Amino acid sequence: SQERVFVVTSAGVYNLSKSRKVKRRIDVLNVQAITVSTVSDEFAIHVPLEYDYRFTSSRKSEAVDCIVTARFNANGVTIPVSYLASVSLKEVVVTKDKAAAAATAP
Repeated sequence: SQERVFVVTSAGVYNLSKSRKVKRRIDVLNVQAITVSTVSDEFAIHVPLEYDYRFTSSRKSEAVDCIVTARFNANGVTIPVSYLASVSLKEVVVTKDKAAAAATAP
């Protein structure tokens, strides 16, 4: 895992390095769903047009609420939030590698 700064704005979700360099920006309109672990601090943002992103935060509820609100304010759509009794959400995310492999598959 990597320590990052997580920022949600009305337009996007940002993952910043400790030095505040943008490592990834997810357009809030591309967020289609969120999965939240009920037994750990992990949550996953599902972004079908790109790839999903897993985060761990003791403030996951606040983060999820901010993303859901930003998405709703952007276009009036309430995205689904699913809860899973799993310590790790690795099994439910599409990683960058999986997305790249699917894009190049015949």
